[in-house]
Amino acid sequence: MRRARSEDRLTILTSPYPERYPDNSYLELLYGSMAARLRPLTPIELLRARKPAVAHVHWPDTMLTAPGRVKGYAKAVRGLAMIATAKLRGIPLVQTVHNVEPHDGVQPPYRLWRDAWARATDGHVFLTELSRDKAAARPWWRARPSLIARHGFYTHLSKGEANGRDDGAPVLLIFGNVRPYKRIEALLPVFAAADLPCDLLIAGKAGPAYPAGVLRQAVAATPRARWRDERLDDAEAAELVAGAGAVLVPQPSFDNSGPVFFALSLGTPLVLADSREARALQADFPAWIALYRYGDPASLRQALDALASGSRPDRPDVPEAYAWPSIARAHLDFFASLIRR
Repeated sequence: MRRARSEDRLTILTSPYPERYPDNSYLELLYGSMAARLRPLTPIELLRARKPAVAHVHWPDTMLTAPGRVKGYAKAVRGLAMIATAKLRGIPLVQTVHNVEPHDGVQPPYRLWRDAWARATDGHVFLTELSRDKAAARPWWRARPSLIARHGFYTHLSKGEANGRDDGAPVLLIFGNVRPYKRIEALLPVFAAADLPCDLLIAGKAGPAYPAGVLRQAVAATPRARWRDERLDDAEAAELVAGAGAVLVPQPSFDNSGPVFFALSLGTPLVLADSREARALQADFPAWIALYRYGDPASLRQALDALASGSRPDRPDVPEAYAWPSIARAHLDFFASLIRR
């Protein structure tokens, strides 16, 4: 009988484990075809995992940090012990680099642990070529094998009641967790000065590091702006996005943005601040993305006018590179290549 290929028997130890994060659609869609291979990445699972196996981590901070000094150090020691166990057992460590730098900065102790993790990894998955180029500034990322695997479309979403507008007025929507790096409060004067024929709805819960009072004051001082300060599940977000005239991604630049693909999946056009990453996305979805000069009210208005005057189908076609079967297959092939090294 033909001996099974190593990739056919591959075990994937993953952090976070999708079953423990049921609200993370990205993990569910990425690993959907790999479910039988998955195990949670824990010290016990690393010790007893049947090889061939890989350890695949998306956000190292969830593995290395915890609130409070005592819990934080204990979590870091546990995470570093898992790194050592993987190395002793010859299990490759892979990180998907969703963001080259953490959104809200890095505290000094965590930077040491994060750099130790980065140096220990055997391979990296980047979502764009630009992210890989940016990461190349660090020798331990530059020297490791890497894969480019796009963020896929949220194929499970439906438009629901499309209630992004509740009074008949067009809505420009910012949605998702409200965090410092998005700089939403800085966009409110730009929105006001642009004198747009629409409302601005900010929908998302403020994170613990965000000074929510600052945004509340800024919203209160901005005509036609509202903030829905609550956590949204996928169904609630889908109704808002599908009903919006356009989605505005607030930060001036990004490595990767889930809201971009959430909006595209529902056929809602986007306005992005002009950057290398935004231009690359616009090249793939030209009818769906308009760019503006960050902080420029006239440019913001021109971008929205361009979207309003354009014609589009109900939803964009999904290029092969953004389709989950292709993305999953690329991951499996990459994992197998690391095992064979």
